[in-house]
Amino acid sequence: MLRQYKTRNACWQWSEERMTQAKMSVVNGHLGTRAAVSHFNVPYTNLQGRVQETRIRRDIVNYPNNAQIPTIRTSIGNSTILSPEQETDLVDRRVFHLVVLVIHP
Repeated sequence: MLRQYKTRNACWQWSEERMTQAKMSVVNGHLGTRAAVSHFNVPYTNLQGRVQETRIRRDIVNYPNNAQIPTIRTSIGNSTILSPEQETDLVDRRVFHLVVLVIHP
């Protein structure tokens, strides 16, 4: 006879509705992220990512039409060190080096 497994962690049983309520309470400033996690019983990292995404979208939408939108981070993680041109140059050099090694071992 198989045992019916019940998870002990209640965060695994969250709904999209509770996640939306938690996100809106954090974005509107009613609760902090950790308080919303414990109150609405949703995973911390999921809520944190959704809050950041909502704040970025809100900042872009509320920016004045005739002003230039400044560069804002649209992803989670460390910022890049190299510019896009430097990255392209580095990739081109690496590809050229690999081609030379294949042609002339």
